[in-house]
Amino acid sequence: TVRHDDNPRIRGMVNKVSHLVRAHEVEDE
Repeated sequence: TVRHDDNPRIRGMVNKVSHLVRAHEVEDE
């Protein structure tokens, strides 16, 4: 598990490799 801040750069990276990774949003602890 890797956690990243939610920002447009991270979202773009996730969208680009969405066929390789599983991503989901988590609530702040």
